[in-house]
Amino acid sequence: MQNFKYAPNLVEFAHIVHAHSARAYETLKDFLPVPSPRTLLLHKSRQPRFPVGIQERTFSLVVERLAELDYDGPIALSCDDTKLLASFHPYYDHDRGGYFLLGHVGEPYQLIDHEAFRDVIHNHQLKKATKLRLWCIQIPIPKIPTIIVSAISIPENLKADDLFTYLWDIISGFLARNIKIASYAADGSNVERSVQRQLEKHASHSITIPIKHPQSGCPDIAVKVSFFIGNQPIAIIQDPKHLLKTFRNNLFSGARILTFPTSTAFFAQVRQIAIAADSPIYIRDVDKADRQDDNAATRLFCGATLEWLISNHPEHLGLVVYLFLCGELVDAYQNRFLTLLERVQIVLRMLFFIDLWEKFLDLSKYPKARHYVSPQCADITRTLIHGFLQVMIIYRDYCGNRRPLFPWLLSTEVVEHVFGICRQIVKDFTMLDFHYMIREAALSSKFSDGKARASGYNHTYTDIRGIDIHALSTYPTNEDINEAAVRAHGEAESLFALLGVAASDLYDSRSVHLPSIRTWLKPQDDDIFNFHDSDNEDDNDNLGDGSDTNPEDDYQHTLDSFEDSNNELTSIQERRVMDHRYATIALSVNQQMEILSLPELDDASLDEALSEDASQISNTLLQCRAPQLVRLRFGHQTKQAASGIRTSKSRTAGNDSAAVTEVLTHRQIVLKGFSDIIRERGEKGIGTGLERAFRWRNPAPGGRGGEINDAATPTVTLGNSANAAAVADAAAKQGGRHSWVSDSSNIMAISNIAVQLFEHHLGPRFRDVPHAQVFHVQRYDLLPPSTFLCSLLHTPESTQQGLKLSSDDWEFFKKVTENSRKVLEAVKTCNGRKSQAADDEE
Repeated sequence: MQNFKYAPNLVEFAHIVHAHSARAYETLKDFLPVPSPRTLLLHKSRQPRFPVGIQERTFSLVVERLAELDYDGPIALSCDDTKLLASFHPYYDHDRGGYFLLGHVGEPYQLIDHEAFRDVIHNHQLKKATKLRLWCIQIPIPKIPTIIVSAISIPENLKADDLFTYLWDIISGFLARNIKIASYAADGSNVERSVQRQLEKHASHSITIPIKHPQSGCPDIAVKVSFFIGNQPIAIIQDPKHLLKTFRNNLFSGARILTFPTSTAFFAQVRQIAIAADSPIYIRDVDKADRQDDNAATRLFCGATLEWLISNHPEHLGLVVYLFLCGELVDAYQNRFLTLLERVQIVLRMLFFIDLWEKFLDLSKYPKARHYVSPQCADITRTLIHGFLQVMIIYRDYCGNRRPLFPWLLSTEVVEHVFGICRQIVKDFTMLDFHYMIREAALSSKFSDGKARASGYNHTYTDIRGIDIHALSTYPTNEDINEAAVRAHGEAESLFALLGVAASDLYDSRSVHLPSIRTWLKPQDDDIFNFHDSDNEDDNDNLGDGSDTNPEDDYQHTLDSFEDSNNELTSIQERRVMDHRYATIALSVNQQMEILSLPELDDASLDEALSEDASQISNTLLQCRAPQLVRLRFGHQTKQAASGIRTSKSRTAGNDSAAVTEVLTHRQIVLKGFSDIIRERGEKGIGTGLERAFRWRNPAPGGRGGEINDAATPTVTLGNSANAAAVADAAAKQGGRHSWVSDSSNIMAISNIAVQLFEHHLGPRFRDVPHAQVFHVQRYDLLPPSTFLCSLLHTPESTQQGLKLSSDDWEFFKKVTENSRKVLEAVKTCNGRKSQAADDEE
């Protein structure tokens, strides 16, 4: 229809349908008088284009949008980068009235004429950009679309000082226009954290809100809130989903073994979970894992995985506690219904636990580089903890009317969603493509599939299932926070005691304090210790006559009285008294001999007894606390985590004949129809992680195109273990280091080996608790293959105290010990030859 004016609501509806599916829109035209696709394009062309760089119109568009929404509350600012296809393209800027160049590094370059542009290109005055940096703001209310602020093209290696300049231009521009930026989120890369630190340094002033530390002698927890232009406080936040993947990647890394007092956590334990028939996680989550897979990380730290691990491998205490605490910390942001006070308790519990963990590693002289999470992970964790406390205080005290706090909306997920939508339109886009796609990237309210595997980013910030706005609007007072800190500290201490060391021993490491017997008893049993102080005369009825005297004391008192020379006795009485004296002496000597004949408890026996007691205490505590840990994880995890686990048909009760037919909803029927069509066509998705890896990574230094370091790879003959070992060694040393292997024919092809250390004790016996160990717990390490001299001829015998070598292995050990100096000199010589050979090659 010509010259037909469409209602604005109908045009908006037409844009939404056409953006989702052009085919659906063509079908809709048969039933409704909607605009043609060409008319929709004309509507879009009349809209103002997205401004290039950071300019005045960048801020005016945001001001206009907020005015249209009638919103003047706190705003969440976030920033992230993505890979950009390096290319130059001209672009007409209506505001500046001329052509400008897109796709280069630096300020906008105006194109005066063709010859000038050709000279600039030939002289290499402009450098092509390889990354796109995007800033977005989010009104922290569910279902409100993200507002794209600005996008600039940058090189691969731009420094933190330059990135901060862009950030400060945006923040100062917003604050000058009274747009209340209350939080700034970025990912956990080193340069992004450096930018955030620079932002804190540019604060006009700051205040510190102390949280009293429950442990006497420890400094209070200082929550620092920084203020900027116009007395606006801004919280510094890291992305919680990025941190969850960082926790997973640290666990999967072969460069470290996460060490706790009596347990460890490492990749092989997780793989045991994945290969089980009833596992809640997929094999694809661990083998050739996509390190940026949100769904895989969510499955690993969910309640179902924790429940399976406790039921099947309760001995993996370190992994149990690690999965529980990390999952809880991220859900303090991601959960939709927890109260703010419960979230405060969760983040403080994590803070107290990592303090205890670090203190244990320091006192036990474990190098953190191999036995703790990476420094980047530890820094991000503390930033996320303090960021939540900061933003909660800002929303509580500095946002005027009390507003609900939706912490899952304060992350970089909104920026990543923009990138994801753009890559659905153009896989590898240029800067010009992005500018044209911004209007197409109308953010959908649909959230991702939790069961997807190797699918990269999973966007769930629009998921509001189970949301409790009242709980998110009730802010705790400072007194409430201090009380939550006491509870959180108690929980952290309990979890660390579960791992084998009491927190009191960490704060006073001069001696090992065992738990008092009183702590083993129920409260009603305390009166057993109080019978001497009781005012109730009936407490001593078990003494028979109600007397509080001891018959042994009376007997000794009588004998002592006969020692007095004033006692006049007959000769017969004197002999009887003397007989009693000798009888008393004989009894005393006999008792002393029995005491002296008891076996002496040497240091090894004491260590063994303490180790057995600690193990018994840990197992008992785990049985008591495991249901509570599982219950907390199931209660705190998101709907996405609950629905995203792997399910097995073997879990279904009954057989097919007895199965009850499930009644499908209308939506499920539609989805089933789509699934049937896909299965019939045999379609299978490709790419995702591989495509992302191709965009982000440079060619690896070996293993591609049948070459390693520009040389052909050795030909592998089937059955020839030497050739296989050579290729494995080359692959391990050229980009495949620290990846997990089940076994290897060449030990030098392995980068690190996780081991438990045993100390030589007596003869062929080795104890599992080294004598110098501070807390009477086992010792673990991550050793390079060069530290292994040989393998044992026979499997050692397991004893209560540790291990016992076979006679052959014991004889070999003695020879090596006797010649240890020569062995060390030989190893040193070999290492020196390798270093010299490397220098000669250079």
